[in-house]
Amino acid sequence: MIVEILSPSTADCDYGGKFALYRGLPSFEEYLLIAQDEPRIEVFRKMPDDRWVLSSYVGLDATVRVESLEIDLPLAEIYFEAAP
Repeated sequence: MIVEILSPSTADCDYGGKFALYRGLPSFEEYLLIAQDEPRIEVFRKMPDDRWVLSSYVGLDATVRVESLEIDLPLAEIYFEAAP
């Protein structure tokens, strides 16, 4: 599993060139892209037939299933509002 924190200046690279290179790693099976400015996580998972499937999780009520770690990760535990 590889996790990237997205920023406006790196998002294109994270979705494009880096992901293409990572897919060349035989043991690579899960790629989490975490938005830094909103509660949104996108997960690419490698299927048994070598296809990659994208799942998107948006909002504080969403929960991401991280298959490689066998855990569920609520977005509310990652994102929070700072107290004024």
